Amino acid sequence: IGASQGLGLQFLKIFKMNKKINLYATYNKNKISINDTNISKIKVDIKKDLKKIYEIIAKNHTLKIFYFVSEKIYFEKKLDNQIKKNYKHLFLEFPIKIINRILNNKKIQFFYPSTINIEIDKNSYYSKIKLLAEKKIHKLKKKSKAKILTHRFPAIYSKQSINLFNREPISLSR
Repeated sequence: IGASQGLGLQFLKIFKMNKKINLYATYNKNKISINDTNISKIKVDIKKDLKKIYEIIAKNHTLKIFYFVSEKIYFEKKLDNQIKKNYKHLFLEFPIKIINRILNNKKIQFFYPSTINIEIDKNSYYSKIKLLAEKKIHKLKKKSKAKILTHRFPAIYSKQSINLFNREPISLSR
């Protein structure tokens, strides 16, 4: 989910090499430019189309879900209320809803990427919401039959991570 840029695109580039697996690659505003026979591209606005994700889950008995939904990330401590609301939906509420949907299915796996920014700047709103998501996901993991994984990543190459101080963030697929 969220395969058009950043981590989602990096993972898609890696997974597409395995022609034996079928991939569902979702995007919202930024179309996915990769074309391959094993990739089904689906436009999903997670804020409006969560039902599309549920349909994919229902159609597949075994599935690995990678939750890479994101928007522009701001590291400031004080953010506009609309940005905070969006972060809460995207990074906390929607992944929790999806996990609750798969809790009893031991053939489904869910991966949630987090950030090392939690350790660097624990007071930014982005760090706080990601840490809260980690904690809630960890609680769900304890009672889940589905395999649930989280990992804290450093800045990964994307439009959001290029800046004057770090001109070449890590790339997973170069």
